[in-house]
Amino acid sequence: MALNNPYAAYQQNSINTATPGELTLMLFDGCLKFMKMAKQAIEQEDMETKNTNLVKAQKIIQELNITLDRKVELAASM
Repeated sequence: MALNNPYAAYQQNSINTATPGELTLMLFDGCLKFMKMAKQAIEQEDMETKNTNLVKAQKIIQELNITLDRKVELAASM
């Protein structure tokens, strides 16, 4: 698929070469995007789209929580 779609290939390469910090930022950005999409769906009374996007945001938050390094002092406040 990535061979037929240059954007998908670029996106996959960006993920594969990203540093841990960049990956964390990508996750935060994705979470914010899904929450904004859910808010728009709520305003449009589209509950199915709202639910889909909130579940995606929750999964990102769960992943961030699982991968959080508890040895770092900052992690306690997150």
